[in-house]
Amino acid sequence: MARSVSEIYDAIIDSKNQRDELSDLNSTSQVAIYKLWAFIVSVSTYTHELLWDLFKEDIDNTLVSRINGTNEWYSQQALEYQDGDELLLLDDGTRLGYEPVIEENRIITRAAYFEDLDNAKGRLNLKLAKCDVGSLSELSTEERGRVEQYFERIKFAGTNINIISIQPDEIQLEDVTIFHDGVKTDAEIQTNVEAAINNYLENLPFNGIFYIESFRDAIQSLDNIVDVYIEENGIKRTSYITGAKVKDIEVVRRAVLDAGYGIIADPSLLKIQIED
Repeated sequence: MARSVSEIYDAIIDSKNQRDELSDLNSTSQVAIYKLWAFIVSVSTYTHELLWDLFKEDIDNTLVSRINGTNEWYSQQALEYQDGDELLLLDDGTRLGYEPVIEENRIITRAAYFEDLDNAKGRLNLKLAKCDVGSLSELSTEERGRVEQYFERIKFAGTNINIISIQPDEIQLEDVTIFHDGVKTDAEIQTNVEAAINNYLENLPFNGIFYIESFRDAIQSLDNIVDVYIEENGIKRTSYITGAKVKDIEVVRRAVLDAGYGIIADPSLLKIQIED
């Protein structure tokens, strides 16, 4: 890490003071020639050390992004997939990629990974979704097939990859009651609460964790809300991880969303009422 100008300057002066042959350089003036030269050298040395720090940071970032075969690398490769384009050998045959890069064809916008170590063969699971925040959706059957072929070509030998791209988890609000102060109508409160819930879900990191208390806080932070009462097992979810619709999965404190993202199944189930 680059030293400050003052640290370098002090080191130069300390070194000078330890040399008997430089003992005549003892002026107390702040503009003494030897002090000015020490300052000039300090600034030059600081600039040199700073440039080396920036160079090292650039090299480190390049190495991290080019570590082929790591879980992070597979996740990044998913984001770089270009649907319908041909994979080419680039950089003198050292890597597979696309030329030119066409951003519109990079249909995967969210990617996350987790390892399935309980699987006998070991497996890297990649959760993928397309479209923008607020409208995330699963890959079509055809798109998923092409993505699987893509990974078959770029993966390291022996890597077992499982692609997961399914419908969003549906959060079931079966026993959630919102109490408000009566300043606004039930309909207005319903609209505001739905917007807050959608905002909470949209801002969850992809493959993030749905926390009941954070969900409650997102609603409680609204104006005119007095209380958010969630009965035991009042929040459940529906998952499509098995390929079929599995309902009524209990959410006990928290839940990792199988699809990596979620939506509210039926906002009308929310109970809205004025605090007595």
